[in-house]
Amino acid sequence: MFNKVVTRVRLDNLGPLDYLEWSNVGSINLIIGRNGTGKTLLLKAIYASLKSLERFKRGAEPDALEAVLSDQLRRTFQGDKLGDLVRKGEKDGLRVAVDLGEERLSFQIAAKSDALKSVSLVADRNVYQEDSIFIPAKEILTLGRLIRETRERDYPIWYGFG
Repeated sequence: MFNKVVTRVRLDNLGPLDYLEWSNVGSINLIIGRNGTGKTLLLKAIYASLKSLERFKRGAEPDALEAVLSDQLRRTFQGDKLGDLVRKGEKDGLRVAVDLGEERLSFQIAAKSDALKSVSLVADRNVYQEDSIFIPAKEILTLGRLIRETRERDYPIWYGFG
């Protein structure tokens, strides 16, 4: 088993994000900003890219990378069509590139389209063994509350209730 770490992300025209290039990605990152600035869209784009690559490289998916990526984007974003991800009024479409060391997955979506315009993969054929997970911050807070309530109910003596 080996780990792949995101080393660089580049996005053009994703929702409210006009342009983002993040080249000093660390192993743990905190993304902060006001509501509606694209934080969740950024994380979803990274997640969908990594999950697609993982599914494709496992070899369990009989489809081409384009089909796997298209399916994963639809599952992750749950929009009507892929072109809805493109920044409003942008004619050049959406461009995403995610680097994992020497590997890079990049793709484009045309504005008002429901299909990928292009997909490019520079990678070896090693098989991924780990799974990816994306949990938005608001869901983590919701889960944290549930975990705390369960812990307090099941182990009250730890919290002075018994």
